Amino acid sequence: MLVSWRWLQDFLEDGLDPVDVAARLTLAGIEVEGVKRLGEDFSGVVVAQVVNRRPHPRAEKLTLVVVTDGQGEHAVVCGAPNVPLPGGRVLWARPGARLPSGMTLGQKTLRGEVSNGMLCSATELGMDEDGDGIVVLGGEDAQAAVGQAAEQALGLTDLVFEISLTANRGDCLGHLGVAREIAALTGTRLRTPETSLAGF
Repeated sequence: MLVSWRWLQDFLEDGLDPVDVAARLTLAGIEVEGVKRLGEDFSGVVVAQVVNRRPHPRAEKLTLVVVTDGQGEHAVVCGAPNVPLPGGRVLWARPGARLPSGMTLGQKTLRGEVSNGMLCSATELGMDEDGDGIVVLGGEDAQAAVGQAAEQALGLTDLVFEISLTANRGDCLGHLGVAREIAALTGTRLRTPETSLAGF
């Protein structure tokens, strides 16, 4: 089971150390198999805004895209079908960026056109197994600052506990249950969510 440290903090007082909490849970029989920081699998990926796009002159399925990261404009060759119109915001892996696959990006030539890094799909960033096309920021994410690190723009600054529960600990199958256990183990006050029975 995966548990968000950020969500747990909604129910707990501030000041707890997640490493200490993981150790205490494990000693209490709620095994924490690992603690992972979201967004640590990649680096050098930022929010970029599309400035221009046009078909690749020598490849039907490729698009030449110019993006800005707020410091300059950069040409990228992209094979995704969903490159947004100018003004759209995407995730751009700069030359030197590292992806979860272990690949480090650089500048290369694709069918005669120079590509500086790449525009990323959710799959390439390890966020989705079936990512179709590049990540196009929409909704609140579309307001992310150009040049902002992708992990900050996407809220990937959380820690995730991977917890292994035994059959007798059904009380810990949700964040509130795990938070209740942490409060008991650390002597911290539990903040229970407000509920309303209006309409019943």
